[in-house]
Amino acid sequence: MSPPEHKPSDWDSRRAAGGLGLPGKGYRTVPSGFCFEDGGASFAGELKQFLGAGSQLTALAGSLRLTYECYRQCRALDPNVPSYVSVFAGRVADTGRDPLAMMAAAVELLKVAPASELIWASPRELLNIFHADSIGCHVITVTNDILRKLSLVGKNLDEYSLETVKMFADDAIGAGFKL
Repeated sequence: MSPPEHKPSDWDSRRAAGGLGLPGKGYRTVPSGFCFEDGGASFAGELKQFLGAGSQLTALAGSLRLTYECYRQCRALDPNVPSYVSVFAGRVADTGRDPLAMMAAAVELLKVAPASELIWASPRELLNIFHADSIGCHVITVTNDILRKLSLVGKNLDEYSLETVKMFADDAIGAGFKL
C-alpha cells in the first residue's frame, strides 16, 4: 500500500488544512503518508523545520515499508527531545509476515534519537508482549482481551488442554448434541 500521492510543495497546504497540527510544545502525530511521497522523496527536512525546537513527535510508520519509513522518520527527530515512533506491527502480522525482525530493526534505527521510544502498536496476541520485550521495544499497546490472558503465562499445558476439551464438551451439550 503506497502512501498518499503528494509533492514536497504540498507540505504547507497539508499543514494549513490541519493535517499536521501546530508547531510548539506537546506531541504532534504525523502519519507516514505525510512524511514521504510515493516516489520515496523525504519530507524529513520540512518535518524538522515544522516541528521546531523542543516539539515532540509521534510518527506513525504503518506500511510494509516499515524499516524505510522508520529510518526516514528517525532522521527527522531531535535526538534530545522525547518522541515516539509507532509501528503497526499487528497489521504487518495480519499479512502473514512475522513483524519481529522488522521491529528489531526499528529498535536499532531509533538509536539515533536516544530520547525517543518505539511503540509496538496493535499487537494480536499475548506472545507479542514477550516479542517486544525481547528486542527492547519501549512501549506496546495492549487491549484488555490480551491483558486478561496474562494469567495463562506458564500454565500447565496438560491442564489447559483438559480445560479446552471440557469447554468443547460443554458447548456441544449446550447446543443440544448428545455425546
